[in-house]
Amino acid sequence: MPAAGYYYRYDINQIEARKSHHIGFRRLQMRRRTSGGNYEASWVTIPERYVKSWGNIAWDLDNKIVGKYKQSGMNLTLVNVDAFFNDQSDADSFWYGYGNRHRTLVRVQAGYLDSVGSSHEYPSDTTMFMGILRDDIEMKDDHTVSLKVDTLDSIFREMPGDRLSVTALNGGSPYTTLTAERVIAGIRDWTDGSGTFYFRNFITNASWSILSTTANYAGMNTSSSEAFKGISMWDIIEKMAQAENAVAYISPSGVFNFRARTAPTTAAVYRFAGIGAFDRTYGHNIKTIDSYKEAASRIINRVRVIFGEEDTTTSLYLRQQSFSWGDGSTSDVYGVRQYELKNSWIANSATAQTLGDAIFTEYSGIRYEMDLSTKYIPQVFLLDNVQVTYKSPSPPIGPLWGYFLWGANTWNRSQPRGFKTFDQKGFQVIGLKHNLDRMESSWKLRETS
Repeated sequence: MPAAGYYYRYDINQIEARKSHHIGFRRLQMRRRTSGGNYEASWVTIPERYVKSWGNIAWDLDNKIVGKYKQSGMNLTLVNVDAFFNDQSDADSFWYGYGNRHRTLVRVQAGYLDSVGSSHEYPSDTTMFMGILRDDIEMKDDHTVSLKVDTLDSIFREMPGDRLSVTALNGGSPYTTLTAERVIAGIRDWTDGSGTFYFRNFITNASWSILSTTANYAGMNTSSSEAFKGISMWDIIEKMAQAENAVAYISPSGVFNFRARTAPTTAAVYRFAGIGAFDRTYGHNIKTIDSYKEAASRIINRVRVIFGEEDTTTSLYLRQQSFSWGDGSTSDVYGVRQYELKNSWIANSATAQTLGDAIFTEYSGIRYEMDLSTKYIPQVFLLDNVQVTYKSPSPPIGPLWGYFLWGANTWNRSQPRGFKTFDQKGFQVIGLKHNLDRMESSWKLRETS
């Protein structure tokens, strides 16, 4: 008999994954601010009877703008019959005795249980969203309240970049070498006027994953913050990510990531299986395939990287596809499609070449993309590699009267060929959305080869 720990992992991660019927749970938690501004130490669970609608959570990797990603907030509709969500002046309010409702931290967890009444939750980390109350709190006469929960990256978007002094990154003097890694760490460690680590109030010091970098941004080694004026701290993060061919995002569990754009692992972390698939590990999880397309709009076969203040030959790297009429290249078949990346923070021509070549390699060829919906699958995220197995259903052989909208016809094939058949085909996740009311997931996938 296997050890208890091994059996538990097998039971939850495989048996639960392939079930056609699941016992789901959703959990809304908050951390309020005290009158002095500090957050309470522990998360407080809001009774589920108050939640009328959970809404959607979405992430999208914008492949046409290198280094950027998009994450949605959450729109929660809550029952307020007993004034639970009124402001802090109401004695019946959840916030009574605490600070203002705004800037409250919000956490949403959702997953599966292995049996009714069980405390065994799947997956191991069920946190799907971390956010903050920043927008208007709308109360309605049907005794509901709408909470628009913003994403945690909003704390960087609201902070002017020129509050980050370059010299402060090195204790009062310019760096001899200033790397992206040091700049991001400087944002993490930025202090307000009272010496408080500002961003660590929202994202703890242990929850920062920062890529190790070596390129020196010599143009920033000045005694002022000129490079950071007129932009936000999130703009600084995104420009650094673009210059490093990295991506910056905050994970569902609230971890800040500044990391390479490559997949965390080359192996597929999950398999989406649909019609015609018999999968003992993941079961049948595809509901619909909504789109499968030749992603011509993603093609980039000419890349211009401008890495100086002026567009000159000494500050330009150009990578383009050589082609001739009828050679079958993407320039011949789809036309010349140019992408221009202008970022004066790119350290030098070698870095510009590395970045330009990476973009060209990724997008110069044609790849297919797929949109599909599945049951709720919380453990797969952006850039993860996955596999898809799917076979189109076979129509009956013989007369098809009433099967379609036309009269009697006969297919000559037992297997339709209007749609593709996939057998563990490799894709990468470039977008996802979880609908927590319906407990289903939607995916945007890009072919890996």
